[in-house]
Amino acid sequence: MASSLNGRAVRPLQLTLALLKPDAVAHPLVLEAVHETILSNRFLIVRAKELRCGREDSRRFYREHAGRVQRTALVPAGRATSALWAGVLQHKGTCPLCVQG
Repeated sequence: MASSLNGRAVRPLQLTLALLKPDAVAHPLVLEAVHETILSNRFLIVRAKELRCGREDSRRFYREHAGRVQRTALVPAGRATSALWAGVLQHKGTCPLCVQG
């Protein structure tokens, strides 16, 4: 349901949660390339934060999202914790650009 502002229809914001895995966060050039791709596809980064993810956090995440996310290691073997980048992205209208993986 769209609201109205000064006689113009206002669409609700479409928000997307983006999580960058440790292998991307660990390489500054990869992280920069992903950031540039987000912006070049006309997404706005509403909020972003680097997080630490432990093995138990990873298990809980996959339990909560079973069947909805591609299962890849948030905490690679041999590590106790890993850095993740979490961002809330906004894009006008629907989001045909979002890709998992």
